[in-house]
Amino acid sequence: MTKHNQVGAVNSLAVSLILTVLLLIAALGFGAWAFNSRQDYKNHANAKAQVVAAAAVKKNSAAKDKQFAEELKNPLTTFTGPQTLGSIVLLYPKTWSQYVDSNDPNGSLSLYFNPV
Repeated sequence: MTKHNQVGAVNSLAVSLILTVLLLIAALGFGAWAFNSRQDYKNHANAKAQVVAAAAVKKNSAAKDKQFAEELKNPLTTFTGPQTLGSIVLLYPKTWSQYVDSNDPNGSLSLYFNPV
């Protein structure tokens, strides 16, 4: 009867070979995953960007619609004068009309507000 290494010792070459093979399989798996994800990005980047852009535009338009609805509830309109003349800010009712005469030879600003 022949004895086949029954000493109880572990062959370090076999352990290192098994560990190397497992690490190689893990590296190949990661490489395949990374390659596929980059290929997907390369082939479908425009479509993905359009979807994200459409969602952003929709969200922005909803926010703008809400802002415009709030502004419509405000009964006053704002007039801001030119900066050269002090940039005056006036609030007047929306039902009124305004006329601005900035062609005054004295360099002054004439404002006329009148109910419609």
